[in-house]
Amino acid sequence: MVTARPHANEPSRVLVLTGSIGAGHDAAAAAVAERVAARWPAASVRVVDVLGGSATSERVYATCVRTLPWLYALHYWLLGHVAVFRAGTRAVLGRLHARAVDAAMRVHRPDLVVTTVPEGVAALGHLRRRGRLPVPAVVVPADPAPQPLWCDADLDLHLVTTPEAARRVARYAPGARVELVDHPVAAVRRGTGPRTSRSRRRVYVTTGSLGFGDLPGIVAAARAAGADVVTAHADPAVRARLVGPGVEVRPWIDDPAAELRCADAVVTTGGGASCFEALACGTPLLVVDPVPGHGRDNALVLARAGLARYCRTHRDLTAALRGDLAAPPTSTAPDLAGAVASVLGTARAPLRAEDALFLDAATGSVPQVLGARIVVESGPDVDWPALLAERVLDRAAGLELLARRLVGRTWVPVVPDPADHLASTTATDPDALGAEVLAAPVDPRGTGWRLVSTATGPREVTIAAAVHHTLGDGLAVTDALVRLLTDEAAALPTTRRGEPDPHRPAVATLRGVAALAGRGFAGRRPLPRGNGRGNGGRHVGRAWDAAAVRRAARAHGVSTTVLALTVLAEALAGTGAPTIRTMVPLTARLRGPGPTGAAGNRTAAVAIDLPIAPMPPTDRLVRVAAALTAAQGSGQDDGAVAVLAVLGRMPAAVQRAFARLTYRSAFFHLLASVMPGVRRPLHIGGGRVRQVVPILPLAPGVGLAFGVIAWADTLGVGITLGDDVVDPALDVPGRVDAAVSRLCGPAGLRPREEHGDVTVGGAVR
Repeated sequence: MVTARPHANEPSRVLVLTGSIGAGHDAAAAAVAERVAARWPAASVRVVDVLGGSATSERVYATCVRTLPWLYALHYWLLGHVAVFRAGTRAVLGRLHARAVDAAMRVHRPDLVVTTVPEGVAALGHLRRRGRLPVPAVVVPADPAPQPLWCDADLDLHLVTTPEAARRVARYAPGARVELVDHPVAAVRRGTGPRTSRSRRRVYVTTGSLGFGDLPGIVAAARAAGADVVTAHADPAVRARLVGPGVEVRPWIDDPAAELRCADAVVTTGGGASCFEALACGTPLLVVDPVPGHGRDNALVLARAGLARYCRTHRDLTAALRGDLAAPPTSTAPDLAGAVASVLGTARAPLRAEDALFLDAATGSVPQVLGARIVVESGPDVDWPALLAERVLDRAAGLELLARRLVGRTWVPVVPDPADHLASTTATDPDALGAEVLAAPVDPRGTGWRLVSTATGPREVTIAAAVHHTLGDGLAVTDALVRLLTDEAAALPTTRRGEPDPHRPAVATLRGVAALAGRGFAGRRPLPRGNGRGNGGRHVGRAWDAAAVRRAARAHGVSTTVLALTVLAEALAGTGAPTIRTMVPLTARLRGPGPTGAAGNRTAAVAIDLPIAPMPPTDRLVRVAAALTAAQGSGQDDGAVAVLAVLGRMPAAVQRAFARLTYRSAFFHLLASVMPGVRRPLHIGGGRVRQVVPILPLAPGVGLAFGVIAWADTLGVGITLGDDVVDPALDVPGRVDAAVSRLCGPAGLRPREEHGDVTVGGAVR
C-alpha cells in the first residue's frame, strides 16, 4: 500500500489566511488557529488577511449580491459549469493575490499554511504551480458547500464537513485530497445551553454580517408561526421596520453563541459561519432566502445531509416553525487539527512541463516506461525477494524519484510498500523476465515503478526494473536504482562538462527556439512499415565489449556517443532513404550545479538526420559526427528548455495537447540515447553487477528506440522495436550486430548468450 509520508516534527510556524468579506472567513480562521494552537502549543500561529483588510472587496461583493443578484448567480454558474471560465478566474485571482501571500510567507516563514478564503486558495495554487510553495497547504472552506474557487488539486488537503461537500471538491478539482472533519467553529461558539420550557418558541434569525436576505419578510413569517424573534441588523431603517411585539432587534449581537444555545431554532439566509455555529450548538437549523449561487448550494448541501431544513418560501418557513423541529445530529467527524497533522512533512511539488510531457504522451499501446535489466553474480545463499524487500523498506522512502506519486498534476511524497513494487515470477530467462515486468503497467498516480528478480543462470540473477518516464530520465532512474539496490548505495558517478552560464543571453535562447522550429516535420517514415496490428513491441538486449568500442572510437577520432550513433545509422543503411530523423536527448545534469540524480527529467532533445544512404562506414562516421556537432551548437536543446518553460505556465489541457501533437512520428522516426554509467565495481547482495541493459520506450508512431549505457566492462545496448510500425523482417538487432562488428571488429561483441529478445506491450513472445 502507498501511504503518505508520516510527519517527523511538529509545526513551528503556522500561517492562516483569511479575507475581509463578511465575518465567516474570519470565524473559520479563528477556529483553525484555536485548534492548531491547542494541538501544538509551542507553534506560532499567525492569521493574515489576504485582502489586506480593505473594505473594497466586501463592498463590491455586497453591492453585486443586493442590486444585481442575477449577475452574481450567472458568475457562480459559469464557475461551476464552464471549465475555461473557472480556469481563467482562478488564474486572475491567483496572480492578483499571490504577491500578498508570498510576502506574508516570507515574513512569517511558515512550515504549514491554511486558507479559509477562496482568494487564498487561488494565490497558493498559483505559487505551488510555480514552485514557490514548498510547505503543505490546507484548505478549510468557510461554507458547507465548497464553491469551485475553494478547490485546487495542487494543494495538499481540503477539509469539509459532509460527503456531498467532498464530492463537490472532487468534481471541481479531480485528484484533490479531501477529508471530513468537524465543523470549523471556535470553542466559545460551541455547546448546548439550557432551553427552558416556554409557551412560545424563541427563534434566532441571522442574515450574516452583511445583512443579506429579506429580514422583515423572514421575521414576519416567523411571527406568523407564533414564535418570538431575536435578530440584528446594522441599518437603522431596517431595524425600524422590525419593531413590534414579540420581536427583539439589536444593531449587533456581541455573543451570538449565547443566543444560539438558548434558541429553539435558528433561521439563516445561508451564511457559512451561522450554519456551522448553529450545528455546533445542536440547535435546529432552517435556511430561507439564501444568497444566489453559493448560498443556495449551502442550503441544498445541508438539507441533503439532514443537517438543516431548506425553506424555499416564507410560507414554507412558517409551516416549518409550526411543526416539529429536530436537533441536528452531533458530528462524529475528527477534529480538523488531526487531519492537518497528516500532511505535515508531505509538501507537494507541481508537475513540471518536462515531466508532464511523458505523462501526456503515453497511450495504452505505447506506455512511457524506462527500465533496465541488471545481471548480478549471485551466491547460493542469497534470498533475493527478501533482500529486495529489505532494500525497498530501508531506502526507497529516502529516494525522491521512488517515493512520490501524482495527485492530479502535483507530486506528493509517499512511503513505498514492497508489496506494491516487488513482483514474483517463475521465469528463468532474462527476456521472459523483462517481458513480465513491462507487461505490468506502472502508473505515476499509483505504482510508478516495479522490480522483479529471478535466477537466469547457475550463479546469476537478473533484476528487471520498470519506471514510468514521468518520474525521471535515464540518468535519474539509473542513479535511483544504484542507490536503492547496490551494497555501496552510492550516487551515480558522473563527470560534469563545465558550468552553464546562469544568465544565458536571450538572443541565444531565441536562436535555439528558431533552430528547433526550423527542423520542421520529419517527413515520411524511411523504414519498412510493420504489420499495423498494434501488437506492442519487442525489447532486444545486447552487450558490447566496452574496451573494444572505446578503442575503435579513439582509432576513428570520435567519441563513444558518435560511434554508437554511427552503428545505428550503419545498421539502418540501405533501407531506401538518405536520412532518418533521430531524436537524441542531451542531459542538463552534467552541465549544471544541481545533483545529477535529482528526480524528474533534466534533458532536452536535439533532432539529428542520421545518414542511412549507402556509403563507407568511415564516411558515415564523419557525417554523424558533423550532424551531432551541428545539432549541439544550434542551441536546439536550449530552445526546447525555453519552450517547455513557457508551456509550464499554460493550463494542463494545453500541455496535454502539445505533448500529443509533438511527441510522435510526425517530428521524428526513432529515439537514440547514449548515457554515462558506472565503470567501478558495484555489488548487490555481495555479488558483482556484471551488466546493465537499458530499456527505452517508444513514442506514438515511432517504431524504434536505441539506448546505450556504460557499465563496468560492457556497454549495455537496448533496442525497443514496435513491430506494428517497423517491419520485423528488417531484423534491426541482426543489422546492429553486423554494424558493430564492421566498425569495432568482432571483439566489439560479447558472447551470444548475453543477447536476447524481450517482448513488451502485449506482443507475442
